[in-house]
Formats: sequence, structure tokens, C-alpha cells
Amino acid sequence: MTDRPSQEQSDALAEKNAFIAVFAHDLKSPMAIIGGFAETLVDSWDRFDDNTRKDFVRRIGKSIASLSKLVDDVLQVTRIEGGTLEYDLVDVDLVALVAEATRDASLGDATARMKTVLAADTPAVRADPDRVWLVLLNLLSNAAKFSSESEIVVEVVPRSGSVEVSVVDRGVGIRPNDLPRVFDKFAAIEPPKGGKPKGTGLGLYICKAIIEAQDGTLTAASEPGEGSTFTFTLPVAGGGS
Repeated sequence: MTDRPSQEQSDALAEKNAFIAVFAHDLKSPMAIIGGFAETLVDSWDRFDDNTRKDFVRRIGKSIASLSKLVDDVLQVTRIEGGTLEYDLVDVDLVALVAEATRDASLGDATARMKTVLAADTPAVRADPDRVWLVLLNLLSNAAKFSSESEIVVEVVPRSGSVEVSVVDRGVGIRPNDLPRVFDKFAAIEPPKGGKPKGTGLGLYICKAIIEAQDGTLTAASEPGEGSTFTFTLPVAGGGS
């Protein structure tokens, strides 16, 4: 007689199957784009002018970047859950890091509508600058994705014993019943007005894990049609106030 799997085993299997389904689904689209444009260029190179060929190559590059992001997310989750994601904690000028991340964000037209509010007297925090930069890029990308034209504000505010960073958009927002699970793994949230969820649902899960591993917090507030605010804190270097 075969033992029935426990609830924990069943939940683990369900999560594994969900992971495989999400991963496979998100691989298909960029791979189809890469394959289609590459095949078109090989078969019909002489039919296109230089600008068209460059556009095809640009689209291939964009799809490769999407694949790379997906693979990076999966590796990050694996390391987080395996306890092998390492942090190089140093004193970090968070004002400078936020300014740099905002400049570095590859968000096309969204870059022009980003505004930073940076307190000059903000103390340094104890954190891993590369990991925090990754969190900032993810939050900025999400803000741009869900607020097509409105201003995006990134604010840095000193608090007692910590520094707070908020990324505020005036986009579509998140439904109240979806808000508690935005940081869950695979929580790809459907927009309030309907449509397909965007992304794998891994980005915010990774962000929260990274911030909490550095003794910080990451929270979300949102209203449908009014936009969303994602706020994280990091401890002041040296335990200062």
C-alpha cells in the first residue's frame, strides 16, 4: 500500500508545478520573438533596408534581456530559499544610490517623468548597494509599467534609526483583496480594469526578501485608479538616529 502524500508534500508539489508552468509560459514569448526575427533575417536579409534590420536586431536584443531577467529572478529565488544569497554590507549613501538608480533605469519615456525628492541631511545606511540598487530598479520598473503617463516620485526621508525610500506612482493601482499578496511568490496581479497579469510574480517577492535580509522592511499601499506606493526602510549605519 502506497502512503498518501502529506499536506506539506502536496503543497510543495503544487508550488513546484506552478513554478514550472510560470517559467515555461514566460520563456515561450521571448523565444518565439527571437526565433521569428532571426529566421526572417536569415531567409530574407536582402529584402530589408538597414533601418529595418536594425529594428529586428533591437527586438531580438530586448527579448534576450527579458529572458536574462527571468533566469536571474529564478536564480535569486533559489538562492534566497536556499539561504545562499550573500550580502556585502557597507555604509551606503542612499540619496546617491537612489539618484543613480533613477538615472540608470532603462524605462524609455518613463525616465523623463520621474521626480526625486532627496533629503540632503540623510544619514548613511548599512546595506549591500548592489542588492538595494536591484530593488530600486524593480520598483521603478513596476511603477513605469503600471502608470503609462503619470509622474513617478521617488522620495528619501530620514526616520528614527532608519532611512525610508518611497516609490510613488499614479497608475492603475491594486485591488484591496490583491494587496495582501503582492509580495507572495508567483503573485502576478491582474490589473483592476482587467487584462493579463504582467510578469512572473517573482520580482516583489525577491525585493522583500532582500530588504528584510538587511534588517529593513518593504510595504505596499494602493487604491485602484489612484496609484501605488512601495516603501522600504534600511537601518542607519552604526545604529545612529
